[in-house]
Amino acid sequence: MRYPVAMILLIVLANLACSSCQPEGDVIFTIGEVDQSPLEFGPGDFENIRFVTIDADGEVDPKLMPRRMIHPDGHYSPDRRDAAQEVVIRFRLKRDASKLVFRLARGGDSATAVTVDAETTYRVTDTMLGSAEGGVFGSYDLDLGPIPKGRHTLKLSMPDDGLGYNGSFRWDALVLIRE
Repeated sequence: MRYPVAMILLIVLANLACSSCQPEGDVIFTIGEVDQSPLEFGPGDFENIRFVTIDADGEVDPKLMPRRMIHPDGHYSPDRRDAAQEVVIRFRLKRDASKLVFRLARGGDSATAVTVDAETTYRVTDTMLGSAEGGVFGSYDLDLGPIPKGRHTLKLSMPDDGLGYNGSFRWDALVLIRE
């Protein structure tokens, strides 16, 4: 798919502006770096692993997370060495948070489902991210609202987009911040 130069320029400028506007607050965890590249994520060692669980506290080694997410019914094989169909990130809040912001940065034109504590699911689209297929990365700050202290989970997956299954997308960074 070809994009007009003006659209590509807008996406690039939006990404540059967003990556420099880190939300104010305490970082709960960081996986990867917002740099429009998936290279820091695990390029292998995920063959035949469809579900990944990560315990996150502070800066997490991005090699613990697959570089790519795949839809279970997509055209990509579920035994890819660089992909999983679901990632669960477990984290602990030492005190109540009046507002948590989850920054998702990734490339691709499909949606990401973010489920908080197996209760509330948010859908983050490529339009919200400013991302697209062909290596166009974007980021979005998802407001999770108030979250009480204690143990919590964020489940990441690729939902059906209603247009067929796009197959996969690549991660750039995941950051959870208490504002």
